[in-house]
Amino acid sequence: MKYIKNCPECGKALRFPIDRGKIKIRCTCGYTEIVDPDSKVLYREGKFDLGHEDRQSTFTGLKERLSRITLKKMINQLLDFKYRLQNYRYMVDDERIKVRNSLLLILTVAVAALSLVWIFK
Repeated sequence: MKYIKNCPECGKALRFPIDRGKIKIRCTCGYTEIVDPDSKVLYREGKFDLGHEDRQSTFTGLKERLSRITLKKMINQLLDFKYRLQNYRYMVDDERIKVRNSLLLILTVAVAALSLVWIFK
């Protein structure tokens, strides 16, 4: 089950699992916090993510998605990925699989792009 809490610094909604014990959550603005699902203080603010409330359609147009991408978001995501690569040996197996799959996806896209450039040259 997931829980949604607003970031106290920027107000962005932070969604995190509450069935994994104490975890460290991180906002894109740089705010970090260790949340304990056994603490009653956590549930004073926020709401449970029931999976059907306040959700838009899973399909949104490509133009709308591209309009939401900003340079700051891209840089933050690249720095987050760099941090994950640097700490790869300390990750649990699930996180390692996610990073490995991301690298394979990036490599596949790069090879496909290079092959298209070479074909249409």
